[in-house]
Amino acid sequence: MQRRNLPVWVPFIILFLAVMIIFGRLLTGEVFYWGRPALQFFPWRQFAFDELRLGRLPFWNPYSGGGTPLIANYQSAILYPPNWLHFAFPNGQAMSLIALVHIVWAAAGIWLFTQTLGFTPMGCAVSMLSFSLSTYLMGQTSSFAFANTIAWLPWLFWATTGVIDTRQLRFAGLLGIFAGFQLLAGHLQASWYSYIGIGLYTLWYVIFILRPFGRGEQLSAFFLVVLGMVLGAGIASTQLILTLELLFQSHRAGGVDFETLTAESFAPWEFLKVLAPKVFGVPGSGTYNLQPKDDSYFIVTPYIGVLPIIFAYFAVRGWIKKRGVLARLETFQSVPFWLALTILGAILAMGKYTFIYPILYDHVPTFDGFRGPERWLVLSVFSLCILAGIGIHDWQLNPQSRQRFRGVIAFLVGILAVAVMTMLLTDVEQQVVQPLVIAIISLLILLIVAINLLTRPPTNPAYLVRWQVLLLIFIVVDLSWAASGLIPTVPRSFYERDLSVSRTQGRLFWYEDYLEQVRNQRYFDLADYRRAEDRWADIRTSLLPNLNVVDRVPSFNNFDALQPAIHRRYVELIEQSDRNLDNILKGAGIGEVYGPLRPDNWIGDNRQFVAPVAPQTVWLVRGVNFVETDDEVEDVLQSPAWNPAHTVVIQDEVDLTGQTYPFYHEASLEVIYERPNERRYRIQADGGGYLVMATTWYPGWTATIDGQAATIYRANLAFQAVEFPAGDVTITLEYTPTGLEVGLILTLGSIFGAVAIIAVDLFLTSPLG
Repeated sequence: MQRRNLPVWVPFIILFLAVMIIFGRLLTGEVFYWGRPALQFFPWRQFAFDELRLGRLPFWNPYSGGGTPLIANYQSAILYPPNWLHFAFPNGQAMSLIALVHIVWAAAGIWLFTQTLGFTPMGCAVSMLSFSLSTYLMGQTSSFAFANTIAWLPWLFWATTGVIDTRQLRFAGLLGIFAGFQLLAGHLQASWYSYIGIGLYTLWYVIFILRPFGRGEQLSAFFLVVLGMVLGAGIASTQLILTLELLFQSHRAGGVDFETLTAESFAPWEFLKVLAPKVFGVPGSGTYNLQPKDDSYFIVTPYIGVLPIIFAYFAVRGWIKKRGVLARLETFQSVPFWLALTILGAILAMGKYTFIYPILYDHVPTFDGFRGPERWLVLSVFSLCILAGIGIHDWQLNPQSRQRFRGVIAFLVGILAVAVMTMLLTDVEQQVVQPLVIAIISLLILLIVAINLLTRPPTNPAYLVRWQVLLLIFIVVDLSWAASGLIPTVPRSFYERDLSVSRTQGRLFWYEDYLEQVRNQRYFDLADYRRAEDRWADIRTSLLPNLNVVDRVPSFNNFDALQPAIHRRYVELIEQSDRNLDNILKGAGIGEVYGPLRPDNWIGDNRQFVAPVAPQTVWLVRGVNFVETDDEVEDVLQSPAWNPAHTVVIQDEVDLTGQTYPFYHEASLEVIYERPNERRYRIQADGGGYLVMATTWYPGWTATIDGQAATIYRANLAFQAVEFPAGDVTITLEYTPTGLEVGLILTLGSIFGAVAIIAVDLFLTSPLG
């Protein structure tokens, strides 16, 4: 059937209108806030770009944990160029704009890629709309790092196809730039899965499609793809090196245990969402009835629309039944690959529900490092959307097909009748049966409309475009309905700094069980978004980590994925200690505690307790206890004899046999200034001692005493101390990431290399060249 009459601009107009409808509240001034935007992305980026406006690089965040690296935090994505829109717009609006731009960017990329595969405009439009508006992508929109990373996936496939088809350097350079941008977008797991998808696609294309061109052309194509991906890693190397350092210092350096890693696995019964996205209810209306997991709630729904699923079915069916004919057509050559990738992604997404994942966890690198196997679904969703665009080129509703659809409808009607009777005649909870009934009715309506649209396509070219537009509108309406309730928003005032919540009583600390209860039950209930919508003003002043960063209130808790391991160990020490707890908290600069346990002599009730005296975060001591292991440090800290104001406990691998000064009797400390990356103190003392700082010990911090290099010891398990001599001295501490210089050299060199090979290739293929 000829479908080349659809104007190219029509699908983009339809996409634009769909985005306007789905994200209308963002366009009227509201902002994302539910979950990660409020607890991670906005606080990180607001603080980072405020620092940049002051002319300081945001290497260190002093308000989370005992201080933690910021740029090295991969999901902060400070080095990702599209995030620099925060310079031009208020931070809340910038986040919304960046999210919408990436939806359009993903759509444009898949349009170009499917054009390269030989799709007609109608096929391109089906793939474009089903991917960019899929519930999988829509549900992840406010999880900016993941959504922004996935938006580059079709561009990687497009550039890879260009490399293999043409064996030209320009495409290798473009592939490098796209891969670099994707790696900077903030979700390494999504990038790694994209790389695996590109690697499998390259192997399939080079081996099967390029076979007639000979071994030389195959090797050339493969080499150029590898060159592009290496350039991409080089472009992102500044970010990657800093993040790798944080990973090696983090509590996840040794991998993640299997149970924790696979908690977010896609259960077999969740595949019902492929046809009925709301079969288990919707968190937007409080009807979601599956047991929520950490991040895997309604957003992990691989729904691309009823019509695209039908078209994907016809693509596979057509290739199987008529592969002798269709396999020779450019459009259908890739069907077996996309089908295999769909199945692979689905199997890996099931994680702990298959026997395969434990084997991969034990024997294949990276499978023990990335949490949430269900994110493998991105490969399945992308592949299904490509198959949908292929299937529209060869479908026929012959009598047998109509009979099958009637059978499906009859089966659904039967299930609907059983569900309704169950709901009326038994004690089964309506919260379970009611969403099922609604989902089946919705699917029946969609199927009936879809079949009627497909039964008699017009043969008159004058009406063909209208019919195609009607199909696209149906897809958009279907996906817009499926996305409803996925994107809670609040007024932009939510992110305005609120001075009324500022505290001066030291750092805050939430006991983790109590924090999880408040965060995931009182406010961000994974099964019911309405709780947060009704209480957003309370959330704003709750000082949940890392929302505290917005108001510059220091907290010893941290909601980052990667945290320094010694910080996590100190948190566990607080959680588990029933001895000397007051001094353990004081040693971390903690002055307020939220939770069920009140430290001795602290003031307060209702699970909020305040120290009787505000703790310090920097102080002088003249007593020191040297130990050899962290276990010994913990024993000392829990001893009733230890007081952080009198003794510092040092355990470090550096040589401790050097100069030791006689301890002072009188000393004074003056804070000259304290900035995130730099601090300066003046000490006047009649003897030596130690300057102790309740700041997380981390590589990259350096110290000088009157300009002479000094050692920063790891003190009190997780913090910093510098030994000082008698007299009037100035101690300066600075933080610069240790791999920054090497990363910058590799980044600049890779950018130059990518641009250079594009320019050279264009020059050599131009008439002048």
